[in-house]
Amino acid sequence: MNLWSMLTHMGKDDVLKKLIEDLSAAVPAHSISVLSRDQITGFYHGPAQDQRCNVPGVDFLDSADPAIRRLLAGEEWVQWANAHSASVGAEGEGAAAVVVFPVAVHGQLEHVLAVSDDNLSDSDIRLIGGYCRQTALALETLDMQAGLKRKIERLASLVDMVDDFSTEQSYRNLLQTVLDRSAELLLAEQGSIMLIEKETDVLLLEASRGVLQEPAQRFRVPKGVGIAGRVAEMGEAILVEDIEHDPRIGTKNQAKYKTASFVSVPLKI
Repeated sequence: MNLWSMLTHMGKDDVLKKLIEDLSAAVPAHSISVLSRDQITGFYHGPAQDQRCNVPGVDFLDSADPAIRRLLAGEEWVQWANAHSASVGAEGEGAAAVVVFPVAVHGQLEHVLAVSDDNLSDSDIRLIGGYCRQTALALETLDMQAGLKRKIERLASLVDMVDDFSTEQSYRNLLQTVLDRSAELLLAEQGSIMLIEKETDVLLLEASRGVLQEPAQRFRVPKGVGIAGRVAEMGEAILVEDIEHDPRIGTKNQAKYKTASFVSVPLKI
């Protein structure tokens, strides 16, 4: 198995560990570490580093650090120095210079490789940069594989849904099955199906899941009124990410709902 095949058959953490292991063997650095971006804070940190190094590697970078900004601007590598690295060099026990390299995944700076060494050559820089780019491609491939797997699983669920619908004899049960399987597919806890009463052109609740447990409470919604009424009138789906801040809605979310986001979709025949 070649290197590319090996990388794309690993987990993300294993790919990053292999990046460190391979470069530790190829480059005589004082320390090599990988920092990953925290999705919430945006800071770069992480314990992944070459355990054989006798000098601690970089374990944190602020997202506002000039080195990060330069990497985000497209530079292929940046020499970074802080108080720790300067003091280490002054004592003669380690590297005064730290060079950081981007590991950009799908155009986003998701990881940073930090190499501590005084004597990195141009060939070392090229080798490290090339390996970082190859690692980034492997991580992108893993993401695409995971995305494809999710799509296949959803497609399989859709096929199962069609099978369920085709065997359901009861009209009422069919509506409830459509709602339940749709909610499961979208990982939603709550939902409802409303159908238009032809005689009055009013929406009636026919099936519910979650909060509205009693379909017998068949409240009536005129076309054009509320989100469901508007969707029924326009025939187009409406996605609301935050009900309290969406200019189309602008109403306080009800306490019984766990989320302020929802989607309302027309059923066309």
